Amino acid sequence: MHALAGLFARHWPDDLLSQRHFVLRSYICFAMLIIGGFCFVSGPFEHVPLSLLSMAALSLIGVLYIWRNWPVAVVTHALLTVCFSLIYIVCMNTGGLASPQILWLGILPLPSLVLLGFKETFIWVAVVMSAIGSLFALTFFGYLPSDFAFKEQHLNWATISLMCVAANVFWVPVFYYVLNKQQLVSLKERNFEFEGSRQALLKSEAYKDEFVAAVGHELRTPMNAILGFNDVLLENMQLTPQELETVRLIRQSTDKLLKLVNQILDFSQLQAGRLVLNPTPVKVSDALAQCRATFLPAPDSPVSLVTELDPSIPDWVSLDAVRVKEVLCHLLDNAFKFTTHGEVRLRLSHLENELLFEVIDSGSGIPKELQEYIFKRFEHADQATVRQFGGTGLGLAISKKLVALFGGSIGLESTLGEGSRFWFTVPLVACAAPASHALSTHAPDLSNYAMRILMVDDNPVNLQVARYICQSIWPLANIVDTASGLQALELLKQSAFDVVLMDMFMPGMNGPQTCQAIRHQLVDPICHIPVIGLTASTHAQDRQLCLEAGMNEVLPKPMDKVSLAATVNSLVHAAMSSRTAHAV
Repeated sequence: MHALAGLFARHWPDDLLSQRHFVLRSYICFAMLIIGGFCFVSGPFEHVPLSLLSMAALSLIGVLYIWRNWPVAVVTHALLTVCFSLIYIVCMNTGGLASPQILWLGILPLPSLVLLGFKETFIWVAVVMSAIGSLFALTFFGYLPSDFAFKEQHLNWATISLMCVAANVFWVPVFYYVLNKQQLVSLKERNFEFEGSRQALLKSEAYKDEFVAAVGHELRTPMNAILGFNDVLLENMQLTPQELETVRLIRQSTDKLLKLVNQILDFSQLQAGRLVLNPTPVKVSDALAQCRATFLPAPDSPVSLVTELDPSIPDWVSLDAVRVKEVLCHLLDNAFKFTTHGEVRLRLSHLENELLFEVIDSGSGIPKELQEYIFKRFEHADQATVRQFGGTGLGLAISKKLVALFGGSIGLESTLGEGSRFWFTVPLVACAAPASHALSTHAPDLSNYAMRILMVDDNPVNLQVARYICQSIWPLANIVDTASGLQALELLKQSAFDVVLMDMFMPGMNGPQTCQAIRHQLVDPICHIPVIGLTASTHAQDRQLCLEAGMNEVLPKPMDKVSLAATVNSLVHAAMSSRTAHAV
């Protein structure tokens, strides 16, 4: 059968519709050939007029099918109806249930299986069963002879009939087999095409992620300069009130742009599944205090901020504080945005094995029918919200994905005109205080220490910004800068420094490569100098790459003065303590 099917498939049409037309035309031709053949074979009754009438009916069906474009289903039912009528009449005249032609009734529904499907096949099986039942009834009540016997001259007719039945029983599965084989081949080809398209989409997605990351990095780099110089203007320049307000407006606009860039980068990484959590020991009370300090309203503001901390929560927990704060920032931003008076309450409580964060406001509230859209990307409650408050609609979508990444849940309860309650949970993992905590807690203020700082960055504007920031934190510091990793190695060999601030992406030898060279190529104690990476990249992989290269810490750009001062003071103090201990 495989060889025959293979030979037959060489002339088989490609698409499914053409295949069905091909099978239907074949069945019409087979039926006319068989019926016409019996006109020349002697039978048990005068069947030639009936055969000619059936051939005429089939010819008419074929003409209407070809020239009038009758549907396949209609033509198939008409073909089966003509054949059924012919077979039923022949059975009635050749012994009823004893007729060898009754075998044709058994195979009659098979073409419908190939051409129409299972539902229509079941209908024709029911028709055949009813016909057999009617032949039984006609025979039982004496309308048909029960002792019909073939004479010798009818043997050829009966033999040819049985052979044709056997041939049809063979050809129908062949049709069905070849049809399914063609469909499987077509399906495999389409799957292969789909796989190629999927790979192309994945490749395009990778290019998109790389593009977004590159654009984000390039945007954050000049914003580092804008924010840095903005701080310089605010702190070091004697500005008039009008000029001071202008500088503050520049700062606000840059902060908004930075927030938008961060949202786009975060959402892109979350969509691609590339954002990785970085859990570290966090002191809950300190984290809550930092969040309060960030969002504390002005004294004359009509909206107050209230924070509540459940005393049953352990002092230290392990979580990604940066990402938790990011979710809280999105929720608190929305709360203050839609609350014109009253209070915003930030509550942190203990719920079984989870931390429950709640942000409750007395704002405008959200209608019930619009709440389902709140956590969808680029969605707002209504267009009036967009016109009045702006925003991309990414904040809550990012929050939902971040909470899911933690393995927690997020939701809201809101009543129009009465306020809203947003909440989310993260797993509660208690932990011990890190060893560096005591050291950083007791680290002295090094603002009056004549610190030697080596800054490595290929961007001269970034170097100038970093110099201004470092000089404002450590006025007595001796700051040396260089534009390449190789020059940094030479400077470290020639002079002693307390700390190295190093950009991650540089031509030639990048930040991680330079740090590895410091750790493995320079002698003790130079090889143990504190190295702090600076990068505008938000990829967790980039941060991990820096840490694996031997950097002590990685700080994001734009640089935050508080974080920079705390990190440098802690690391330099630790290095000084270590050197003192070795000297003793």
